[in-house]
This record gives sequence, C-alpha cells and structure tokens, in this order.
Amino acid sequence: MARYAYYYLIKASTDCLQDIVAQVLEDCNLRITYKSEDYVMAQEPIGESSFNQLVKVEVLIHKSDMQNDKVKLTCVTKNGELQLQNQNHCQRMAIKLQEVFRRTPRWQFVEQLNG
Repeated sequence: MARYAYYYLIKASTDCLQDIVAQVLEDCNLRITYKSEDYVMAQEPIGESSFNQLVKVEVLIHKSDMQNDKVKLTCVTKNGELQLQNQNHCQRMAIKLQEVFRRTPRWQFVEQLNG
C-alpha cells in the first residue's frame, strides 16, 4: 500500500476551514466522501484510475494546536498500489496536492513541516 503523509502550517480562519479544505481537494478532482469539523476525506472518482490506484486523501485539521490564526494540517495520501516504482500514481497525486496546498489563494501558506 502506498502512503504519503505531509504536514502543513497555514494561516486561515477556522470558522469554515473544513469547507475550505474540501474545496481545495475538489479543485484536485477529488470527491468528498466524509467531512467533520476537524477531518475531511476524499477520493478519486471511480474510472479515473485502476481500482488499486484510486487515491484516498485524509486531511486532519489540528484546531486544538492553533496559535495566532495558524493551523496545522496533516494530509495523508494513500491507495492500494504497491510502491514498486519510484514514481507511482499515489506519489504523483501527493506531489500535486503539495503544490495545490502551497499555492491555493484560499489560505495563506506558512510552511511545510517535518513529521
């Protein structure tokens, strides 16, 4: 199973942050499958890739660690694909999400954190 985890620090209002995260994921052609106050799950639509390659993305919003309007996000990208290649579908999607998280105008990107 391929799995990539990234951590981000962003500056945004937490009032509707889960909706903003959902919009960012939808901008990446992902379908929202679950959303709560501090968690958003999305996946690629069926038919976009083979079944094992279908990517699921989970974003955890760490509201309890919030300081000065800065919020930590944990983004996990995973699928059932074995990591036999250097560039697999799940990794390409994780890299795409990294770029979108950094450049989206929906929030102010502060930094990418190490796990």
